[in-house]
Amino acid sequence: MLTTGRNKGSNINMLHILRTLNLVVLVLSLTIQCVSAVETESFAITNIQLFDGHNFYQNKSVIVIDGQIAAITDNTAAWPDIRLVEGQGGTLLPGLIDAHAHTKSVEQLTEALRFGVTTVLDMTTPPAVMATLKHTAASRNDVAGFRSAG
Repeated sequence: MLTTGRNKGSNINMLHILRTLNLVVLVLSLTIQCVSAVETESFAITNIQLFDGHNFYQNKSVIVIDGQIAAITDNTAAWPDIRLVEGQGGTLLPGLIDAHAHTKSVEQLTEALRFGVTTVLDMTTPPAVMATLKHTAASRNDVAGFRSAG
């Protein structure tokens, strides 16, 4: 519930909401910048907080070489020719998994990736559509991965 008021709890709730919105904006921005890259591109995302699923790390850079994370570092001096993507102090986190989806189109996989979801677990896609979605997800890097319960 979004509340504003004079008590301290309301201010903390508002601060939490604003931080969450900033995180969402950063994830969307970095996803759009990085997902459009071909698998062989190399780049560094600099000036970020990094959440690895367990811990937060401050002022880090993530080095991506040929589409794979190669290093997490405090500076990029060892990679002088790498393209830099400024993280603006935001938070980078692992790709999200949508563990209960009803996917009917490739456009939904594209949209999922745009929102930071790297894997979609589908519950009820018809077999003909499932085959198309699996093939598309396996052959393209601009859509989320696709798995189905059948």
